[in-house]
Amino acid sequence: MTYAQRATQANKADDAITWLQLNLEYFPMSSRTYAGLSQAQRAKNDTAAAIKELGKGGRARPAECTAEASA
Repeated sequence: MTYAQRATQANKADDAITWLQLNLEYFPMSSRTYAGLSQAQRAKNDTAAAIKELGKGGRARPAECTAEASA
């Protein structure tokens, strides 16, 4: 996740997406990874894809998303 966050912050959304997709291969239920994908998609101005990724993250671990949102 750290590499993806750094890539997103450096305006390298495509690199971030690659890292996050790799992370999903190992952690397919990671709502944080889906949230990161959403941020990277927003950085590419792809709002539809960003919303889609957020939806996947909510289905991955709904309880985790609720805990993160309230933190």
